[in-house]
Amino acid sequence: MNLQTIIIAVAVIGAAIAGFFLLNSNDADHAHNDPTTQQVLDRMKQALGGEHLEKATSFYILNDATTAGLTGTYEEWYTTDGQHREFLDLGVFSQLVVFDKTQGWLLDQNGQRQNLSGVELENELAGVYMGTYSFLFNNRQRGEVHLLGEDDTGDLWVLEFHPHGGTPITYFVDKISYLPVKSEQPSEDRTVTVHFENWQQADGVWYPARTHQTNGNPEFDFILEVQEFQVNPPIEATLFTEPQEAGPAFEFASGNQSLDIPIQLVANHIYLPTQVDGEDPLWFVLDSGAGATVIDSAWAEQFNLDTQGNIEGRGTGQESVNVQLINGVTLGLPGVELKDQTIASIALGQLGMLAGRRIDGIIGYNFFNSFVVEIDYENSLVHLYDPASYEYTGNGTVIPFIFEENLPTIEADLTVAGETHTAKFTIDTGATSALGINKPFSDAHQLLDKISPLLTGLQGFGVGGGTESALGRIDSLAIGPYTLPHIPTGFSMAESGAFADPNRAGLIGGETLRRFTVVFDYGNQVMILEPNEDYDNPFPYDLSGLTLISLGDPFNQFMVFGARENSPAAQAGIQKDDLILSVDGRPASKFTLYELRQYFTQENISVTLQLQRGEEQVEVTLQLEPLI
Repeated sequence: MNLQTIIIAVAVIGAAIAGFFLLNSNDADHAHNDPTTQQVLDRMKQALGGEHLEKATSFYILNDATTAGLTGTYEEWYTTDGQHREFLDLGVFSQLVVFDKTQGWLLDQNGQRQNLSGVELENELAGVYMGTYSFLFNNRQRGEVHLLGEDDTGDLWVLEFHPHGGTPITYFVDKISYLPVKSEQPSEDRTVTVHFENWQQADGVWYPARTHQTNGNPEFDFILEVQEFQVNPPIEATLFTEPQEAGPAFEFASGNQSLDIPIQLVANHIYLPTQVDGEDPLWFVLDSGAGATVIDSAWAEQFNLDTQGNIEGRGTGQESVNVQLINGVTLGLPGVELKDQTIASIALGQLGMLAGRRIDGIIGYNFFNSFVVEIDYENSLVHLYDPASYEYTGNGTVIPFIFEENLPTIEADLTVAGETHTAKFTIDTGATSALGINKPFSDAHQLLDKISPLLTGLQGFGVGGGTESALGRIDSLAIGPYTLPHIPTGFSMAESGAFADPNRAGLIGGETLRRFTVVFDYGNQVMILEPNEDYDNPFPYDLSGLTLISLGDPFNQFMVFGARENSPAAQAGIQKDDLILSVDGRPASKFTLYELRQYFTQENISVTLQLQRGEEQVEVTLQLEPLI
């Protein structure tokens, strides 16, 4: 399982919409043929308000907001000096973003703060550039504008804006009125389109009273209706200062820490006994690659939790899933409670099939951001500390990270065929594998042409469906001073989903992280690594080429989900949906899924499988030997 991007769509609306409320024109001049970029901008400036726009130094916009079954308000404040504040309140979900001209902060729905960085900072810089009309004024925020020509209809000019340090934005401007019709902005593996509608005027400045944002799936569109638009309102400078966090939401049973919390470590998944609102403990996976804490929807229903909304969630698969939100939840672990949390509800039943055991929930970002979390893989323990009093005293190495979509993201050096690439990787304790490479990064550096041999085929599935990848070994991965050689690496073939995100090279998963004691200090945005006894051990992998899932409860029936090309399984003719009845004469039901996969990591042995294929039984022999 890998939940590296459980992304709640309403949490990333800021820069995609920011700055698009102030544009319109009553100018009826027609465009000349083949105008220059500056000529188009000059006409836009006059159309948007001319001298009224030039005299504007601040703006305030209050909107009614609707998305995914939720309604609320969305407020924005701008100054032409480059300050910006936005507040989204959808009841069950709220978020505050503040930018003071040089740095920014995000205050999430649980009242926890993080510094804007990475993609979020790039989007904010783009929003400020557009919202302050810097593309029309040389003395404001820096950037470049390029006229790309006309669109396919011939009715619109296409302008590409490149804010300094920000995400590029494309505008489509009507040739007659010079008012923007829509904008397009990249977002992960997709494009977010904003349509501007129902233009109105306030103090000589025109604005679209309705904006309609979509990523291509109408079910998750975001609609804003302007209720109040002010030009040059008085704005307090304190609006743009660093927001204060809510007080600690946790309570330790004793002192300021909870030590020696036992975990079940299975296939690099960290299972923690977790209570929800005082109910009997469930098994949640501790997952730094999850942008939110999640409970399985079946348990949410059984506990009568008040779920709201129907928001888009995305994971390693290529499809979206429906996510509902729950307010006021208390999470209990041995020795500590985390109170009044907003968590998500998703159907997780299929993940248990791939994991080989029930997954009741996922402990994600809001949990990691509440504590200093130490994972002792070697001794199967987790320790939690109060960030206010925590002091590290070990001899590990501090690795700084940034947040992108609530996920810790580091720089690491990937070496393939003698070439080293420094790139961004998500640290993902919820991924069982050692290393996964996103398709855009792999394609950009032609990595698949430089690695041989490769095994291709279905890797498995996660939130959003199945994933396909090529499996090979890289030369090394260097994280700070630690260089790990010959890591089995999955090179994704996905055209959408988390593994198609161009903003990161990929993820570093549990098979790599388990070689360390890992400390996550989200408040200081650092990870600390201490090598343990497994540090120098080689990286194993399944030599059979089989992708297996488990059926029933207690998950002791095993079905073939796929077989990688040119693997022993493929050569033996094993087919999708074959059931494994026995392994070397031992009933398959005597194995766990993890034990069965471990059995297939033994080199240079023959394994005989008895299979059920429809109405017949088939016996095959696999010769297990290193393939990559």
